[in-house]
Amino acid sequence: MSLKIKYSLFILIIHLIIGYLLYLQVWNKVPKVWIFAIEFGMLFSLWLSYLLYQQFIRPVELMLSGADALKDKDFQVKFLETGSTEMDKLIGVYNQMIDNLRMRHTESQERHFFMEQVLETSISAIILLDFDDKIDYVNPKVKKWFGSQAFKGKTLSEIQHPLFEYLSKMPTVVSQTVQPAGLSRRFRVESSEFIDQGFNRRFIVIEDISEEILEAEKRAYEKVIRMMAHEVNNSIGAINSIIQSTIDFEEEEPREFGEDIVYSLKVAKERNDNLNLFMRNFANIIRLPEPSKEYVSLREIVSKAAQLMRPGAQKQGIDINLNFAKEDLSLYLDTSQFEQVLVNVIKNAKEAIGENGEIQVITSNNPKCLIIRDNGRGITAEQSEKLFSPFYSNKADGQGIGLTLTREILSNHGFEFSLQTHGDHTDFTIKF
Repeated sequence: MSLKIKYSLFILIIHLIIGYLLYLQVWNKVPKVWIFAIEFGMLFSLWLSYLLYQQFIRPVELMLSGADALKDKDFQVKFLETGSTEMDKLIGVYNQMIDNLRMRHTESQERHFFMEQVLETSISAIILLDFDDKIDYVNPKVKKWFGSQAFKGKTLSEIQHPLFEYLSKMPTVVSQTVQPAGLSRRFRVESSEFIDQGFNRRFIVIEDISEEILEAEKRAYEKVIRMMAHEVNNSIGAINSIIQSTIDFEEEEPREFGEDIVYSLKVAKERNDNLNLFMRNFANIIRLPEPSKEYVSLREIVSKAAQLMRPGAQKQGIDINLNFAKEDLSLYLDTSQFEQVLVNVIKNAKEAIGENGEIQVITSNNPKCLIIRDNGRGITAEQSEKLFSPFYSNKADGQGIGLTLTREILSNHGFEFSLQTHGDHTDFTIKF
């Protein structure tokens, strides 16, 4: 029962009781003038009670309507002064409070809108977790880098990506550089906490620093290669000139053991030529031209590369099988450079198998990607962390040129790629 009804019932009952008592006591004992005076007094009491009602109940009703407005977050409701000193003072306090709340609410909305714009347009990937360490928000960069899968409501470990496996095991507050196993990309990860409604919530900021590191590496090894090539070429040129002159002299003026000397000199000259070729292979990486792109059929370019590599693979007892998607993909790329990538990857797959195995080349439209899969010896965890380091090779006689060249070509095309072992097979995946 409301205060208004309680007050009305109280006044009514009091006046009925007083009226009944007066009727019993004085109705027949006093002059009629007094009776009229008593009745007038009763009416005056009722009128006074009404005025008191206006004074006490009306402010309560106004405050209740104001409370409802606050509940609905409506900060536009204000009250006019009534002429009553006490009431006007209360209304003044309420109106001032509403003005302050409206100003604070507007400032809060502006800050919230600004933060939304910052998150949406940030060049970094940003993840906010809720109080249960489940993903509450991801900005567009997360979806661009890690796919458009559903993130909200999942834990970090439930997201299908190698980086999120790292994130799920990292401390809450940490800053470090991460390169997930088998991926060519490197990330700088900042993880920290903020206070929301009195409780800690975690947020993660991810920066892709692959290009930054690649540029630094390229500048470093380009300088080294130029210095090496300059010194080796100058030395080999002079040495080969002396060797050739000696060979010519020995062939014109044969002496004892002359044939052995000529043979040894020719071997030395051949080794010099091989060293020169070795240096040119390194130099080709830093002289890699910008891609000359055109639209080509993925099915066609894969078929040509597979046909080129198939005879050598058959000699090792290795089958190269093509598994194309129903619809062909038309890609904008440099045909000759991309063919070089396919040849290098298939060659590595052959070497990983050795003899008697299978290489599958798989294309997919959803997502758009190419997978070269082999059932060779696989990649160890230690090798996986170094795979895309410049000139790294896990082969005894390897130079690491093939994978470095592959990385350069795919990076110049803007294609994401990875090399990972899953159980009994290894996948080289290129995402378009």
